[in-house]
Amino acid sequence: MEELLNYGFNNILDSAMFFRLLTEHMARFFDNKKTMEEVLQSIKDYKKLAKEKAMKEAKIIEELKKQLQEKLATIKEKNKALMDHQRKANERKKRLLELQ
Repeated sequence: MEELLNYGFNNILDSAMFFRLLTEHMARFFDNKKTMEEVLQSIKDYKKLAKEKAMKEAKIIEELKKQLQEKLATIKEKNKALMDHQRKANERKKRLLELQ
């Protein structure tokens, strides 16, 4: 009891009010701490989801790029075949004109 008086508490009522306020502040502190931990965990979860989504999108982009390159190669082959066919047709036409 004497220690309470040394800290400026004049009576038991003052000390009881102080400890009540202290416990209320501690409760708010722990609630705020819990909320901050939940917010931090949410941020970590969102970062993880964003990273996973980015990785999935990168895989999709790579697959689409690969498909596009394959189609481009196919188009180049067909274009070359058409050009060869056109060149041969032009040569035949030229020979026919020379024979006339």
